[in-house]
Amino acid sequence: MLNEGWLTGGALGLSDIPRPFGALAGSSYYPLLFLGVATVVLACVLAILEALARSPFGRALRAVRDDDVVAATLGKRPLLLRIKAFAIGGAVIGIAGALHAFYMTYIDPSQFTPILTAYAFMAVIAGGRGSNLGLLLGAGSIMLLLEATRFLKDVIPLLDGTRLAAFRLAMIGVGIILLMILRPQGLFREPRLETRHVLPPAARPIPQEETAT
Repeated sequence: MLNEGWLTGGALGLSDIPRPFGALAGSSYYPLLFLGVATVVLACVLAILEALARSPFGRALRAVRDDDVVAATLGKRPLLLRIKAFAIGGAVIGIAGALHAFYMTYIDPSQFTPILTAYAFMAVIAGGRGSNLGLLLGAGSIMLLLEATRFLKDVIPLLDGTRLAAFRLAMIGVGIILLMILRPQGLFREPRLETRHVLPPAARPIPQEETAT
């Protein structure tokens, strides 16, 4: 990405990205407008993912995740299901990246470092694997902790910029370790669908008073 200047702008990145709905609000009120747009997009994505998770496709994905051999013996195609799941995840990440680019109006390859992947794993561990709502709360908790600790250098004089960055990551690491020990399933347990089997009248047990008569 850094070397493909014709596509990404190289080290200079892409600038002057137009903001959507920029004509509807001034510069002072645009962050609130964009927050509303992002919230609506997030709600739509969450609703779609929840519907997929509760559909036969979602149940097949959980089966492949838990034991792909058993899923294959039941007629499922683990490789095809993994490719579809990867494509859906890529689409969601693309939407998030578009919102990020629209809000910042500038992107470059240096913004997307490997630490973002670590943050994503932390959010999954904190929120709970397989829970969309838990993932939202986990990501919110991680970002709240990261942003709130920016002001520690004003309280603790010994923390300079380098030490503060290391200290913030250490705090998250300790929190994740404690969470895995005290609550390994995360903040929210993965929802499990329950089905009730209703027996037909012919298969229902006969009450004892009826048999006595």
